[in-house]
Amino acid sequence: MSNKTKHKQAAAGPISTQIIVQPVVRTVHDVAAWRSALRMADNGNRTKLYDLYSDILLDGVLTDAIDKRIDAVKDADLSFTIDNKDVDVMYDLMDTVEFEELIGEIMMAKFWGISVDEFDFDEDRTFRFTSINRKHIRPK
Repeated sequence: MSNKTKHKQAAAGPISTQIIVQPVVRTVHDVAAWRSALRMADNGNRTKLYDLYSDILLDGVLTDAIDKRIDAVKDADLSFTIDNKDVDVMYDLMDTVEFEELIGEIMMAKFWGISVDEFDFDEDRTFRFTSINRKHIRPK
């Protein structure tokens, strides 16, 4: 008889851990700071680049342009089909506020370059998701 060790699988839980929230650094930026932020982002650390993005998003014209693109996608008629038949369960999900927020996060990934979300369904089958702050994501 062989001695095999059995590994118990840990209970599933959220991937994210405790994160210390710090304010965005708001200083005067020049071309050297922008290039430095781009170099750091190329090496996997996007923190400075996202600080620059946050400063740029203070511009109302740019923010309105981004919101206009996101709203166009949120207002589009989406359909889910399997074998050319509509999936009614998906329409119930698409009518939730959480799904609309998810569409917004997916669109923001086009602007920010990366996005990580955790998905969950409650006991009553309510859809939930949590977005991980992009400053804490280290892409490989």
